[in-house]
Amino acid sequence: MPSPLQLEMARNILEYLCRREMSAGNHLTEQELVREFKVSRSPIRGALSYLANMGIVERRPNRGYFVKLSGSELRLDSLELPRTDDEELLLTVVEDWFEKRVPQSFSEAEFRRRYGLGKMTASRILVKLSEDGIISRNRGHGWRFEPTLNTKGARDESFAFRMALEPAAICSPTFELDRGLADMCRRRHDTALRQREPPSYSTLIEIDAMFHRLIGVSSRNRYFLVAIERQISLRRSLEYATWTAVRARVIESCGEHMEILDALEINRRDDAAEMMRLHLAGSLDLTTWRELGNAD
Repeated sequence: MPSPLQLEMARNILEYLCRREMSAGNHLTEQELVREFKVSRSPIRGALSYLANMGIVERRPNRGYFVKLSGSELRLDSLELPRTDDEELLLTVVEDWFEKRVPQSFSEAEFRRRYGLGKMTASRILVKLSEDGIISRNRGHGWRFEPTLNTKGARDESFAFRMALEPAAICSPTFELDRGLADMCRRRHDTALRQREPPSYSTLIEIDAMFHRLIGVSSRNRYFLVAIERQISLRRSLEYATWTAVRARVIESCGEHMEILDALEINRRDDAAEMMRLHLAGSLDLTTWRELGNAD
């Protein structure tokens, strides 16, 4: 079983191959991937080895790794990666917070005891929770869950922010649609809409995240991208608590995403921005907050 970092790199490499529209036989170098993802060679090697075992790439003696699948076969959903132990633990911690099973403020020692963790693992998980905006450091000692994240008010504020942010990114003078990522996004949406059986929950959430990340990438503005990715990160951790009937709404969203893509591809950006605002407003109207006691 690969390490959590190697699994993360495997996902990133597959997205990179799709975005670059690589075909069977294209050569992949470690240096190219190290430069792209700003990590050391070790996790890249582990990720490539795992992708080789999955049949995505192949290793040729003394020559390195080459893409094994043709363009039509190379899709993000061609690789179903297992959820890592860290991801399982993160979801458990978030659920405990939503269900009021843990105090708002806690020490690292209390965190380790509750989840049976060693010091290094606990530190890694706390850093990840902090990066995702779930927790923050107390002034002085310990950590605390952000009190606004598990409330209806926070959900409404997040949507209001996104309704301002993403249309503005589309209308930014530096916006230029990333064609490779847009094509990959369209293929995944088309597959989800055509399937006889509804896609899995995790697949739908990943498709939704890819579309909104496309807006950030295409804005060519690092601040738009960082803000959009932060919202994606928060929603990924907290989605289950803020939506009911999520599958039906996200499938409906896929159709709206495709209409926005249609407008962007012919450079009707003003129309696309207004469609994005209406799309987010519709998502807000059609979601139901799962009441959590006196959360507000």
